[in-house]
Amino acid sequence: MKFIPFLTGLSLAILVVGAVGCSASSEVEADALALREKVEALHDSLASVDSLVVESALISYRMNLERLAPYAADSSKRDVVVSDGTTLDRSAKNLFKFQAQRRVWMGALTAGSARLKSLAHDVRTEYIDTAQGRVYVRDEQGALWAVLQDARSRMHAAQWCLDKADSLNVRMEDHFARWGSPQ
Repeated sequence: MKFIPFLTGLSLAILVVGAVGCSASSEVEADALALREKVEALHDSLASVDSLVVESALISYRMNLERLAPYAADSSKRDVVVSDGTTLDRSAKNLFKFQAQRRVWMGALTAGSARLKSLAHDVRTEYIDTAQGRVYVRDEQGALWAVLQDARSRMHAAQWCLDKADSLNVRMEDHFARWGSPQ
């Protein structure tokens, strides 16, 4: 009779340890999948930015900069030339950097997403243990953090430049119309 409670206690202990192990495993899998969702959301956002719109705005900024340059010698227009010229120059640089880096970020995000999918599968199927899975998730977070931060900040800067492109172009056309041809 004393043997039966021992087996029941042992069975209960095995169930608790198994449940904790499964819970930890599912937490690691959930962490990998949550990071993957962030990565894929940013990838989709980057892919949704129309390259033709970016190129058009970039051309507009550069053309306005070229047209503005001859007015720099006129002291009565210097404040406007410096202010608007700085905005045009920074906007053009932001769009150029965004466009140049977008493919690199998207490639890194695609590869990171694939690694995270594989990691979640490996943890779920117990190909790798939970402790090692946690280490891999932290490693992926570290590897993707810089890409996520850089891509997000440059995308926001590019979006600001795209949002302001039309109004700045109208402003520049107004200046050029009022100023006439440069001396």
